[in-house]
Parts: sequence; structure tokens; C-alpha cells
Amino acid sequence: MKMLAHFFRFNWKMLISSIGLFITLWQFYTAIILIQSEFKYTKMFLSRESSALENSILKKDLGELKRIMWSMKGSYTEKLVYIPIDETDFYVDEIAIGDFTSKPIWAITKTLSIENSGTKLGKLALQINILNLIYSSILENFPLYLIVAVFFLLIVFIANYEVLKNLVFVKETFGLTSVNIGLDDNTNLEKFLSGRIEEAKHNGIGLEFTNIVKSYLKTLKENMKIDQEIQASEAKYKLARQFAHDVKSPVHTLKVMASRIGTKGSKELSLFEAALNRITDSANSVLMQDRLTNAKSQQKEVRDIKPLIEKIVEMKKIEFSGEKEIKIFFVDNTGMAQAITDIPTESLFNVLSNTINNSFDAIDEKGEIKVCLSTDPNKILLEIKDNGKGVSKEVHNRIWEMGFSHGKRQGNGLGLGQAKNIVEKVWKGSCECYLPKNGGTTIKYGIPQANTLSL
Repeated sequence: MKMLAHFFRFNWKMLISSIGLFITLWQFYTAIILIQSEFKYTKMFLSRESSALENSILKKDLGELKRIMWSMKGSYTEKLVYIPIDETDFYVDEIAIGDFTSKPIWAITKTLSIENSGTKLGKLALQINILNLIYSSILENFPLYLIVAVFFLLIVFIANYEVLKNLVFVKETFGLTSVNIGLDDNTNLEKFLSGRIEEAKHNGIGLEFTNIVKSYLKTLKENMKIDQEIQASEAKYKLARQFAHDVKSPVHTLKVMASRIGTKGSKELSLFEAALNRITDSANSVLMQDRLTNAKSQQKEVRDIKPLIEKIVEMKKIEFSGEKEIKIFFVDNTGMAQAITDIPTESLFNVLSNTINNSFDAIDEKGEIKVCLSTDPNKILLEIKDNGKGVSKEVHNRIWEMGFSHGKRQGNGLGLGQAKNIVEKVWKGSCECYLPKNGGTTIKYGIPQANTLSL
């Protein structure tokens, strides 16, 4: 019964279509045969009763004519109509017998000529209702259709039994695998696989299907192992990121303390500061990689970025206060009330903050940093200008490289390299670096504009 249920589940559309096609073709063939038989029967009766029909017509005996017509009418004939040659014979255009209660939707008419010794006596028209004929035929042939349908189902079921058995085995194996695959112990998985293969051999399942199952389970096993490795890597990365966050604060405290104790040029103090910088570099590396990952996954939001840039500049003023005599300005050259873009807010904060940090490191003791905002037809231009010591041509050619650092006390080379990755890969923007003749460095970012109608 289980196999039969699967058979109907897999094949019910095909079975219904096939049986329906058979019944349709059979009914079409039956209708043609019945119509031909009806004409043949009427023609044969007309030939046999021609003398009686002639007498009734010549004698103008309407009652006898109708009796003969009723005897002549077949079971599938809706109406039988006699059309005389001379309308004055019976004083009517035609004489009809049959069903006059309804008008047939689909009917066919056949006309036969009535002759005797070469003399034409009139015409006889048969009208057959096709729908009634088909309906009557279906009722008469219903037992036949039922027997044929059952016979057809059995033939198809028997012919496909072996294939069906293989398909059911594969389907059940996949279903059971979803339960057993959850086990972390690979031994249990192998045991399950071996048991299914032996069961397949015992039930006569084809070798090709057992190989498919074996290959499928092996693939699932490999995928499970990969998933476990990914989860382990994610756990390690989260731990490293948390460590990076936790370690930066005490390291900063130690640096402040180191700057206040000892002789500035002593060997021990230099080694101590170098070790602290190494720890800071490692922590920054983990955090910056996390920022790039987060920037790619952040949702875009159409907004005015002027207030955000102004806020970042103010934060940097507070952060750098007391360390150097450096002034930070925000210059708006857009000539517009808003600067609309759809870049992620957090990534803009990271890029601008890191770039300002680089400008800060490029100034020894006294100087200024300008954050300028302007536009061209398709982009918003964000420039960070400083009047620091600048860089050489060699350094200028490598300034966007990840890991490259120059003239930074605490840098690990991730600032501008990471900014370039975010601007080009996440924002789909552009990065440029200029060395003005009067000194300093200018970093320019091209940010795609967004449609103001989106606000």
C-alpha cells in the first residue's frame, strides 16, 4: 500500500491526463461510428419500407406517413423531417416527428432522397443531437472505461515498480539523513550509511542508486565539517575582536604613564614604548578588519552628510585638544543647503576619522587641518588638507597600501589603506592624494551623489 500511495503521489497528474485523453479519443471514435450507424439504419429502413412510404405519400395519408417515420426513427435521431416535392400534397412545407421541446446546442443533419421507379417523392432529413449522443454513449460505456482505467493503472504500476522502489528508497534515505546528519560523531554517520546500503542490497535496489545515496551522504558529511570549521573561526574572531577592544584602554594608560616617567631617551623606556606600540598595532588590525566587514553589511540610507561631518570635526577638536597646537576647520564649498548621498553613516565616520588622524600625525607641533566639502556634477568631493611636513614621491606612491606606515608614532598602516577599501568597494567612489607646492598633503574622496527625491 505504501508503494501504491507513492505511485499515485508521483504520477497522479500523468494518470489523470492519460485516462482523460483515452476517454476523449474513444468518445470521438464512438460518436463517428454511432452517427454512421444511425444514417445506415435509416437508409436501410427507407429501402425496405419504400412501397409503404410511397403509398402513404400518394394517398396523402398523413397518419400512416407519421407511423412509418416513427418506425424509421433511430434511437439517436432527435428529429425526422419529411419534405414533400409538392407542398400541395399535404398543404404544409414539411412533416416532422421527434423531440420539439428543446433546441439542440450541437446537432448534425443528413438528408436522404425518397424515390420510387425514378420518381422523386420528396426528401427525408435526419437531425442528430451530438451532445445527447455523447452523453448516452458515456453512460453505456462507463463500465468499460472503469475496467480500462484500472487495467491501465495496474500496467503502469507494474512497469514502473522497480524504478519507483528506487526513488522511494532515495527519498527516505534523504529524509533519514536530515536526522542523522545532526550527529557530530562521524562514526554514527558512517554506520547509518552502511546500514542503508545493506538494506538497499537486500531489497534489490539498483547499484547506481546506492552510489547516488553514498555520494550524497559523503557530501553532506563534508559540508558539516566545513560548517563546524566556520563556526570555530567565527568564535575565535569574536574573541580576538573583544580582546582588541579590551586591551586598547589599559595600553593607552600605560603609554601616558611611560611619557611621564624616566628619561625620554633611555633604552629601557624605548623598548617599553615599542612593546606597547606592538600591542596597539595588533589591536587596531583586528578592529579595522571588523570595520571593513561591518561597512560592507551596513544598509544604505539617503541623507544629508553635512551635519555628520561637522560632528566628526568637533569630536576631533576635543580629542586632539592639549596634545598639539593644531586647528581643525570645516569648510563648506558646496553652495547648497544639503549634500545628499546614500553611503553608510558608520563607514563615513571611520574613513573621515582615520584620515584626520593621519593628518594629525603628519603635523609636528603646530598647524591646521581643513575638512572641505564641495561638489561636481556627479559626486560630492570630501577633501582633508593639512599643512604638515608632507611626504616624498616614494611614500606618495605607496600611501594607499595596506600595512604601509610612514612617520606615525602609533600607526600600523591601516588608516588610508582601509579607507581606500571602504570608499572604492563599499561606496563605489574614488580616492586621490595631492602634494601641494606650498607643503602638506591633500586627500580627496569622491562620493556618489544620491537623488534628493529619495528623501
